[in-house]
Amino acid sequence: MPKFVPKGGRVGLLVNAPQWWKLPGSHVNTDIVLAVIRMCREAGAKDITWLFEPSSDIWDRSPQSAKFGDEIKSLKPFSRKYGDKDVKGSALKKAKVIKDLFECEAYINISIAKDHAGARFSCCLKNAMGALTQPTLRFFHFGSGTNKGGYDNVDFLSQCIADVNLLRKPDLCLADATAVLATNGPAGPGELKGPQKIVAVRDAVAVDMFGAGLLGRTASEILMLKKAADHGLGTADLGRLNIKEVGA
Repeated sequence: MPKFVPKGGRVGLLVNAPQWWKLPGSHVNTDIVLAVIRMCREAGAKDITWLFEPSSDIWDRSPQSAKFGDEIKSLKPFSRKYGDKDVKGSALKKAKVIKDLFECEAYINISIAKDHAGARFSCCLKNAMGALTQPTLRFFHFGSGTNKGGYDNVDFLSQCIADVNLLRKPDLCLADATAVLATNGPAGPGELKGPQKIVAVRDAVAVDMFGAGLLGRTASEILMLKKAADHGLGTADLGRLNIKEVGA
């Protein structure tokens, strides 16, 4: 963690564990969040701030929380302070974004690899949407002017997802692939698979590609991966990477 978190620096955590995802495999495992917070503190982080307000019962989801009292108390609450940002995207030109994303020295994106009814797959690239306001998110789903439903224009949605990731690359991406929804995502209920892996990398495209592979998906099936790679945000060719697997 000291490679990603500067001593005395401020950490922003963007965690895919919102109030509305309740079923296993739909949200990040709380144990992973707790471990990251402890590692950031051990690395010398001055502050750790939420970039998205997590579910009110996030700590109740893990019996390990009782052992992390100091870490939990040290977290700064979600600020709810947003600002307008220009985006040099192909579809997305403006977005209202949580200000803390640009005020932290280390941005850590913690998502879960899972099926998604619209984008076909959801992980770190799509998790960047958590830093935005609802009006901006509505543009992702309806801004093309050609769709009547939220997922009618997947090409436009995928382009917006790729575009918003231009605002700031994560300093560290973590994908929860312990127990994930393989069907009927993002909320479930659906088929639950248990790869029992946690994927860590700087490259949001690579981590999504690896996670998609765990669900049997390819880059050709997931438009946002190609569009993000075209933006230079990372590589979807895992053969170019040195992948190390470490046992528990």
